[in-house]
Amino acid sequence: MLDFIDLKILRALCKNGRITYANLAEQIHLSQTPTLKRVKRIEESGYVTGYTAIVDENRLGGSMNVFVMVTLASQKIATHHEFRKLVADVPQIMECFLTSGDSDYLLRIAVDSMAEYEKILTEKISSVVPVTNIRSSFSLRPVKRETTPPLLSDAASVIYAR
Repeated sequence: MLDFIDLKILRALCKNGRITYANLAEQIHLSQTPTLKRVKRIEESGYVTGYTAIVDENRLGGSMNVFVMVTLASQKIATHHEFRKLVADVPQIMECFLTSGDSDYLLRIAVDSMAEYEKILTEKISSVVPVTNIRSSFSLRPVKRETTPPLLSDAASVIYAR
């Protein structure tokens, strides 16, 4: 079970995964040894699944974000497995969510051009897995991108501090 100090640690790690233990300890008002022990316990408990850098996709070949809703032609397990394998093999597919409602999956695809998106759509998604419907929406610009879960937001920290 996480306590308030653990939540403070997680909040700090979400904001800066490269924070030093000295700075983290100072920020949460503990000495370094208990801070290190808490971080290790939190990691071993599975609350932290990894550390990563957030890169500028625009500078690395992903200036367009396309949100694609895909409806599969079949609900057979094999079809879903085939689709998930396809998703894993296409590096431009940045995120994939199994959804409920009108479509089966929601994808976020990062590409540099309409031609690149068309190639992925026709040569990968439509031709490999049987689909009945594909709807695409093109992002004009990001408005909010958050890496901190709601429970760890600054607003939530005020509520849980009471």
